[in-house]
Amino acid sequence: ATGNGSIVAGIVIALGLGLAATAFIADARRASPWLLAGALILALPAGAVAAADIHFDGGIGERTHRPAAVTDIPDDGYDLGVGRLVVDLRDMPWQAGQTISVDSELGIGQMVVSVPPSVCVDARASAKAGQLLVQGESSSGVDPEYDSGTPLSDAPRLDLEADIQLGEVVVTDRDPDDFDDRGPGADHGEDSEEAAAAREVCGR
Repeated sequence: ATGNGSIVAGIVIALGLGLAATAFIADARRASPWLLAGALILALPAGAVAAADIHFDGGIGERTHRPAAVTDIPDDGYDLGVGRLVVDLRDMPWQAGQTISVDSELGIGQMVVSVPPSVCVDARASAKAGQLLVQGESSSGVDPEYDSGTPLSDAPRLDLEADIQLGEVVVTDRDPDDFDDRGPGADHGEDSEEAAAAREVCGR
């Protein structure tokens, strides 16, 4: 279920052969329930992920990125398979009229992108299932999408493409640690004050 489909398939096939062999060996028949259980434990999650057309790679764990300059942002963006991905852009030297592009992808878990309050976020976010909380505005459920619309101000701009398979995306001007209290996938709710401030910065 973490993307090693060929490995899982090989193990399930091997367990299936083991089950077939127990049919001809009396002493081995006692092991057949355990072999069947093992095959189901491996096959069901992998099958569910495949049926949902979920693809993710890039490692497991917690990744925190705090670029101090545009050159510190990788051309192919930020990517994590399973866990918590934090992209903290508050230390960047933002300038009026400047646009910085960032792509961020996560398989399962929580993604948090933080920017200074003076930065306008031009965001497009999507998920297979979960919550998208972008500067106080939320979209959640199955296949949620968010498009912030065209900014109209000269404020420094973050052009953000954020994609998650299952979990939560948070784009905020707050500290990323403010959103880890309930773990990945938590429903943090809308913030009308942050949404109003974001609209003012972007001139929307």
